[in-house]
Amino acid sequence: MRVVVCVQPQSASTRGLVHYIAHSKIDPTRESIGSRNLFDDRSDLVNVEQANFSLKLGVSTNRPKNEDLFHVVISFRPEDFQKLGVDEKERRRSLREITRNSMRNLEKTVGTESLDWAAAIHRNTDNPHVHIAISKHFLSLEKGKHEMLKRIPTSALPHYELVDQKKVFVPGVLMETAAKKMDEIIARNPVK
Repeated sequence: MRVVVCVQPQSASTRGLVHYIAHSKIDPTRESIGSRNLFDDRSDLVNVEQANFSLKLGVSTNRPKNEDLFHVVISFRPEDFQKLGVDEKERRRSLREITRNSMRNLEKTVGTESLDWAAAIHRNTDNPHVHIAISKHFLSLEKGKHEMLKRIPTSALPHYELVDQKKVFVPGVLMETAAKKMDEIIARNPVK
């Protein structure tokens, strides 16, 4: 598979998921100082406090509770990452574009105009990947009221379905969207 999507178990970090995504396990040989910037649907540069504020419910806490967030990771093969741009800066821009596009399709799948989320690109492994913290609280378009997402819909995640008594792999909306957007970016920007 060219793209892998998974939901991580709830973080046990006492400093919160957003802090973990922004600051954990930085590899100085692959990630320069300041390269682990958070981003969201509107901005390429979000600090931990801003991300926590947008993800938390209510005004009484400094950050969201870990149990009020989903932690999703989208991973890419190194050879595909190299094709996303001529340099690290352009490749990171492409990963942000892929992430935003994937999140817009997750919003459609959930049935909301927008989800609150913050993400960071990690280069601390051979496979470049994006960690995303997603608030479970959203405004339902169908019901016109605030709801809590108990789980990410199966249709959004990789899973198996039984078709004609055979187990068939279904990539899900997030994986399909990420792979399609990645292929579009590679096609429009062929790297020499």
